Amino acid sequence: MLALAYWRAPGLPQTLEAVPLEYFVRAVDWAKARPEIDPRRVGVLGWSRGAEAALLLASHDADVKAVIALAPTANVWSGLNPARMADADAAWTFGGRPLPALVPVGGPGTTSLKDLFVHGLDHAGEHPETAIPVEKINGPVLMLTGVDDPIWPSSRMAELAMARLDERGFPFDHRHVDYPDAGHLVFAAEGADLSRISPAARAMLGGSESANAAARSASWPLALDFTDQALKGKAR
Repeated sequence: MLALAYWRAPGLPQTLEAVPLEYFVRAVDWAKARPEIDPRRVGVLGWSRGAEAALLLASHDADVKAVIALAPTANVWSGLNPARMADADAAWTFGGRPLPALVPVGGPGTTSLKDLFVHGLDHAGEHPETAIPVEKINGPVLMLTGVDDPIWPSSRMAELAMARLDERGFPFDHRHVDYPDAGHLVFAAEGADLSRISPAARAMLGGSESANAAARSASWPLALDFTDQALKGKAR
């Protein structure tokens, strides 16, 4: 397993802006060259904006044969720069060009971060070029979300992505599991130490403690089973 930073690390952008997809492609190529890795069985997993990156990578690189997207999006969103939240640059580039992106915007009744994304998503139909072309993914897709995600409307966005796959006759298995009363953190490896997440951060990520724990307990074996079926069966 390769865990990959993509911003706020040495040699990388210090804000979530202008991150080249080629960076992730190079990581896939590096993994494929490892003697212990079957290059025909490479999958990716990402959470939140990392899920956005994972779906974009798999949509652009046919060597990625499976995707697990945790609290994902169906569209590309603008970048994240605390110094200028309203006019951050594009989060991602490809071939040196910024990918078209939706922008979180205020609207009637805006009181939270999620509301900004909800209002931005309401304009997605006016900007079809921002939709992630998930139908180009060369393998199965699993999306996991929490109904009470307070960060962004991941449940709704996962359903939009699933609908796009259905409409375009996606030939691979694609599933969305939406956990009741769970928040943004619906997944963690079995035995993972979450004690470093402060109570304030836990509250910000939403969901009840019991529902989040139940979601993580259920999603870990589900992800393992998905990976086994997607990558350990007959290679495509």
